[in-house]
Amino acid sequence: MLRARLLRPMPTDLPITQPSLRSVLDSQLTVVAAHSGFIVVESLARVLRDAGRLQHTAWVRLDTPDTRFDHLIRSLDLGLSELEGEPTVRQPMRAIDMPTPTRDVCWAIGAELGLNTPDATTLVVERRSAKWDARVLIDVLGAWARSSRSRRGVLLWHGKLPRRVQRLVPALFDAKALAVEADAVRDLTTSVDAPWAPHAVMQLARLARGRAALLHDLLDASMEAPQVMAVEALLGRCAGRGAFMRRLSRDVLRDCSADEREALLVAMNTGYWHPDMSRGRHANERPLWPWFAPLESGWWYLRPLWRQALHEPLYASVHRRHRRALGGRGLPADVWRPAAAPAHVAVTETIGPELSDSVAWPAGRQTSRPRAVPTTELASGTPAAPSTQGVHRHALAVQMLGRFDVAIDDHPVDEWHSQRGLLLFKYIALNRRHPVVRDVLTDVFWPDVPPDRSTNRFHVALSGLRRSFRMVSDVPIVVYRYGKYGLNPDINL
Repeated sequence: MLRARLLRPMPTDLPITQPSLRSVLDSQLTVVAAHSGFIVVESLARVLRDAGRLQHTAWVRLDTPDTRFDHLIRSLDLGLSELEGEPTVRQPMRAIDMPTPTRDVCWAIGAELGLNTPDATTLVVERRSAKWDARVLIDVLGAWARSSRSRRGVLLWHGKLPRRVQRLVPALFDAKALAVEADAVRDLTTSVDAPWAPHAVMQLARLARGRAALLHDLLDASMEAPQVMAVEALLGRCAGRGAFMRRLSRDVLRDCSADEREALLVAMNTGYWHPDMSRGRHANERPLWPWFAPLESGWWYLRPLWRQALHEPLYASVHRRHRRALGGRGLPADVWRPAAAPAHVAVTETIGPELSDSVAWPAGRQTSRPRAVPTTELASGTPAAPSTQGVHRHALAVQMLGRFDVAIDDHPVDEWHSQRGLLLFKYIALNRRHPVVRDVLTDVFWPDVPPDRSTNRFHVALSGLRRSFRMVSDVPIVVYRYGKYGLNPDINL
C-alpha cells in the first residue's frame, strides 16, 4: 500500500471561499458530495487545523482495490493506526467473502474500528475515482463516529451521491453549497502577491463556475507576475474550461524537463508525486504546477479535476520522445499500417527489447503492432516511401449540403440508432482535418451537464453511432488516436 494515501493535506494559506465547510464538524457524520472541482481538501485541512483537530485526524484516500470490503476495512484500519501506532482490527473472516455486506455487518465493523481509537479524533475518507457502494462507506464511517460523542467522520465523495443513500446522511454538502460566488473570487485574487486585472478576474469567475479547486490551483501556480500574465492571456483565447485547462497544461509542460515528464507519467498512474522522483529538483522546492495538491512529508497528490486535461499533452510529449527514438524523425503517418515491402525486419529487432518494452502506450488507444521497417530504410537512415500495392482503401461518402447522406463503399447508411450520435458524426466530419478531444465534444453537446454525466452521454452517443455504421460495414469510421476522436485516416473521403 502506498503510504502517501494516508498523508494529510497541507492547510491552505488562501482565504476560505466556502463558508459551509466551517460547519463540517457540527455533525458526527458529514458527507461532502460534489464534483472534484468543488472539493478543496486544503480548505478542509485548514478548518480542522483552526479547530485544533488536524493533528488528531486520520485521512484515507481509497484506491481501486478498496472496492473489496476486506481491503476497505484494512485501509481504514491502517489509516487509524497512524494515530496510535499499531493496527487494531484484523480482517474479519465473515466479511471477506461478502460482495455486498449488510448494514448490521457494516455497523459491527465500524464499532470494532472505534474500540481502540482515541477520542476526539476525526476520520476523513476520500473517494476519488473508482466505484464504491456509498451505503457501505456511510454505514461503516457512521458507526465509527457514533462510537464516541467527540469523534467526527467526514466522507469526501467526488461525484453525485445516489439519492437512495442521501436520506442516511445527517449533514450533506453538495455542489450548490460549495459553489464560490463572484465576490469571493475577487477577494481570493486580491489576497495573492501578484496582481490580477479586473477583466481577468471576471473571466476566471465565469470559467470556474463556482469550482473552488480550480481557482486555488490557478492561484498556486501563478505566484509571480509572468505566470499571472500567461494565465490572463489564456483566459482571453480559450472559450471553454476544458480547452483552457488543456492549453495551460501544455504550456506548463513545455518548461518541464524530460525527467520531470517521466515522473509525471508515473504520477498519472499512481496519483502521487514527490520531488525525489525528478532529478535536479530539491525536496523542498515547490513546483509551480496547477495539477497537484500538497500533502505532508513533501508529497503531492494529483487532483482528479486535472487528470483528463493533463493526460493528452503529457502522453503526447512523451510519445514524441519515443517516436524520435524509434525512427529518428518520428513515425510516419501510416504507422498503423503494415508495410508491403517483401524484405524487412521488425522494429524490436533493430532497437532491442529494452526500449520497445519501455514504450507505455496509454489505455484506451486503438493500437496494433508497430510498423515493420524495410531493410533499405534501415541502411539509408531515411524513411522509405510507403507502399500501397495490394492495399484496398475503403471509401466514405458524406453529403452535407441539402439532404444529409452517408455511404460506405457505395452502401448507404439508412438507420441511425442515436440522434445525438448523428450530430456527433456531423461535428467530427466538419472537423475532419483536426481531430477533437472528448472534453471539447462534451462541452459542445452537453455544456450544462456535470462532467461525469456528460462523459457517460458521450460514450452512449458514440456507441450508437458505431452501431449504425456496423450495420453497413465492419470498417471503423470514427477512431480514437493520440487522445482525440476523428475520422479513420485509412479510408478515402
